[in-house]
Amino acid sequence: MHYTIVSCSPQNKARSSSSCIAAWVQEVLENADIYYINDRKKWKICADAILQSENVIFVIPLYVEGVPGIMLEFLETLDPEKKKAGTMSFILQGGFEEASQLRTAEKYLKTLPSYFHCEYGGTLLKGGMFGMASMRGKKFKEEMKKCYMAAMEEYKKKNYFDEKTVKEFAGPEYYSAGMIRLAKLVTPLNRLVWFFMGKRMGATTSLKSRPYKCN
Repeated sequence: MHYTIVSCSPQNKARSSSSCIAAWVQEVLENADIYYINDRKKWKICADAILQSENVIFVIPLYVEGVPGIMLEFLETLDPEKKKAGTMSFILQGGFEEASQLRTAEKYLKTLPSYFHCEYGGTLLKGGMFGMASMRGKKFKEEMKKCYMAAMEEYKKKNYFDEKTVKEFAGPEYYSAGMIRLAKLVTPLNRLVWFFMGKRMGATTSLKSRPYKCN
């Protein structure tokens, strides 16, 4: 069985958690090709691969509680009537810790397969992934790799993400009262961490800056 994996991050591979996850997925599935939609010059090649594939897996970063605009733009180039029947599955990851923050995007993704005359293979979602590719350290990255590869082994057997696997993988739906209290206590430390992360990412203004605020 052959799989087509599509990394939907607008970022380059070195900074993209989705690109890392796509590589792990390919490692498990073996007979799979990866396409990156941040490279617009290869959209036609990617589109042809998707339309001819019976098993498509989109790896998607959460952007403002939705999917990236570049993914929507790319999907608009696809002709649903030319899509070969099969299964369409999704791997959704975001920076928010709570799985509930990813549910809106998940609902949207559930509607896509039928539009392309495909079966829905489920959505594997995970929060707390901010900076995994380039800023969280090797240990965290290795832990995530083990988790994703284990989930993909289950997917490989069934060709879909079952509800039990998805629920266990997603983590907490909401913060517990204790976690909320702890988060408030460590707020000063979080601000310091974000300050240094901002500097590392090239931020030149204060994190308190509100350029969108109307006067």
